Amino acid sequence: DKRDFAEYLRYGIGRTAQDTEAEFERLKKMDNQLERLEYDHQREAEQLAELSAHISAKKEELERLKNCDDCTDKDRDMEQLSFELAKLEEKAARAEAEVSRLFDAKAKRTEEIYRMEEERIHFGRNIYQMNKAWRGIAEATIRLRETLSNEQEP
Repeated sequence: DKRDFAEYLRYGIGRTAQDTEAEFERLKKMDNQLERLEYDHQREAEQLAELSAHISAKKEELERLKNCDDCTDKDRDMEQLSFELAKLEEKAARAEAEVSRLFDAKAKRTEEIYRMEEERIHFGRNIYQMNKAWRGIAEATIRLRETLSNEQEP
């Protein structure tokens, strides 16, 4: 039972993730707009991660300063750190909103690409059916001419 579950995790979910990643790479190669959205999303996500690290460092520094009994200018330094922390948190909130917006834009663009692909497939099927019909008409016309020419010969 555990072996089956391990195989499912390795070959089922892992394979699905690989297929999803490969499909997304295919779509990025097909569509420059999606590729740009992905690039911007990655860049913003990295900035958000850096901001989160800075915020954590500032919070730790503020906490150390709060616990410091023999620090000079403690109140001024705490006020300055609190101000910097507030600015960083505001910047992080904007970055998080942008990451979310870009993620939604990527999803929307992906849906548009799939819709266009479906339309192209439908168009291709219509062309195939139309060609098949014309081929049938052409073959019937040829047979009719042959039949008429055979009947006209004495």
